[in-house]
Amino acid sequence: MTHRYRLFDIEIASDRALALRPSPMPSADPGLYIRTTIAQDDAAFATARIVASGAAVTMTIAGVAQYCITGGTHIDIHLAPRAAAEEVDLFLLGSAMGLALQQRGLLVLHANAVSDGERALAFAGPSGAGKSTLAAHLVGAGATLLSDDLCACRLSPQQAPVALPGLARFRLTDEARAMVGARTALPAPTALHRGKHIIPAPKTGDATPLAGIYILRRAKPGQAASFRRLSGPEAMKGLMENSYRGQYLDLTGTTRHHFDHCIAALRSVPIFAWHRRWSDDPDEALSGLHRHARAQTGFGHH
Repeated sequence: MTHRYRLFDIEIASDRALALRPSPMPSADPGLYIRTTIAQDDAAFATARIVASGAAVTMTIAGVAQYCITGGTHIDIHLAPRAAAEEVDLFLLGSAMGLALQQRGLLVLHANAVSDGERALAFAGPSGAGKSTLAAHLVGAGATLLSDDLCACRLSPQQAPVALPGLARFRLTDEARAMVGARTALPAPTALHRGKHIIPAPKTGDATPLAGIYILRRAKPGQAASFRRLSGPEAMKGLMENSYRGQYLDLTGTTRHHFDHCIAALRSVPIFAWHRRWSDDPDEALSGLHRHARAQTGFGHH
């Protein structure tokens, strides 16, 4: 059986059922095919590695699967005999999908993105920086989630990057879920994976022009929370450091392409460093973000 989904504005045909929303109007010509086979033994899955050969990149996750990502149009999954489905899908919709999006020439950031219907904001940072928690707070305050953890943007000449609708979920720790849940009604979790609850977003938005990128940083002891616009080499460094799986760019042959995309994004999208104190009241921090985003990007003005 073939399942049809739409993710990052790509029509997907998969022989594997995924926790994605079905494509509303399946097209006759999918842009990405996902195909699955099962190995007879564990020998090929003993060691994690990633290698490139021509247009293909093969990523092996020890004890889970091999993912062969080719030309941004095919992901072939070779499953370890006893692979857990949630582990297979975690890497499929994360690293493997990120590689496919790089191969397709998109600007791919390690960020969450939300929309107000006219403008999108992206929140970038390493794992644990609070991207999903912040996005959940913003959704509770009226924004719409565009994508979790992996933000893919389409660029066109003379226009701002357009953030594409991606993974419609939040991944929250117990502490973050309790904190967000006290302020907004989140749907019930669908799973608990690697210490984080996977919670579906109420809805996702459409592709939206990117109005600003916030890089989340932790304030030093005694340092007040602050916003600072980055420019020049510092802004470029911020984007490159928060590229999704930036270490894979050479494998996909897209390093120069990605660099050019970052330069193009810097011409039209402001980049801000947001130093936050983890001890600050979430509502107060969110109010500060709303004020800054309205003044600097127009987000929320409609």
